[in-house]
Amino acid sequence: MNGSTAQSVAGAGGGKALSLPGGAPISDGAYVRLPREVLDEASDLTLSARIK
Repeated sequence: MNGSTAQSVAGAGGGKALSLPGGAPISDGAYVRLPREVLDEASDLTLSARIK
């Protein structure tokens, strides 16, 4: 959502990472929204993030 504020940045180990500024619900910061169906039958979820 709000992809115009997302950026590709240097990641750990020389790779690339996706920078999503996020923000308040009324901001224009990029974020990811997953459809509910993605997790319908999941019994657990692992989320990894590096926060600066």
